[in-house]
Amino acid sequence: MAERNRPAFRGSNAAEAEDFVQAVRRTAWVEGKFDYEWMAAYAASQMSGQALRWHMSLPRDVQSSWDKLEVALLDKFAPEQAPVAPSYDPIIPSGAPVELAPWTGRIRVTENATGRFVGYLAKKWSTQADRGFGGATSRIADDALLVEFRPSSALTTFDLVDKSNFHRLALKLRHDRLELDSSGCQSLELICLAPGPKPGSMRYSTPSWMGYVAHVQPAVWKVGVDGSITPTWPNSPQVEIGGYITMLRDGYGLMLVANIAKQMENDWHRKNCTPVKFEFEHV
Repeated sequence: MAERNRPAFRGSNAAEAEDFVQAVRRTAWVEGKFDYEWMAAYAASQMSGQALRWHMSLPRDVQSSWDKLEVALLDKFAPEQAPVAPSYDPIIPSGAPVELAPWTGRIRVTENATGRFVGYLAKKWSTQADRGFGGATSRIADDALLVEFRPSSALTTFDLVDKSNFHRLALKLRHDRLELDSSGCQSLELICLAPGPKPGSMRYSTPSWMGYVAHVQPAVWKVGVDGSITPTWPNSPQVEIGGYITMLRDGYGLMLVANIAKQMENDWHRKNCTPVKFEFEHV
């Protein structure tokens, strides 16, 4: 491969990071190197400046495996959110300071049509590969995942109250582009990330297929004044993301999908799946 075609990464901004991730993936395809260790070593060889210093601070297991390194890279060099003026914030009262104390609570899952309580997003989920998450909800409050966030009209993050293993609830998109298709029904996965001491660690996630990019975004939650929670992909805020449940062997399977209205036009989904909504419940 010609030297001039090699991707280079200095860690300047989020756009450069996204382009670099895709360039590494494309290089692996061209070279026939479908190996996470090779891809991680290749990516490291193209880093310089701030990116190189950051890479050297990572744990060895993150440095040596591309599936962990790309998640850590996109999380580190994530797009910055523009500040929101307090006067346009529906949650922050007039005259109040912008920095409010975090709210703590559970995430309720209810049926869209009937309002029937399905359960809380649970602490422990069992996975079924490529089928979403079975047993992702629990009707027992003590089994619920506790999260905290700071009220804002902007997209926010849900940090886990118990940070002993994982720190943040996020969304994962397995796609070669960072944007959602305006008319496609792309699936997204709920995952828990561990930034801090283990930047690339995650759970509750099916692995990415070799050759596919997996984008992870933590600031994806829009919380309304009524407690409603709307998952929103930052790079495609105009695309509606909705959830639905279906019965699996170990309980309800919980899925998230873009353009859910179109998904529910399918006969199988209409007969076997129930659209749900998410709500924040204070504790």
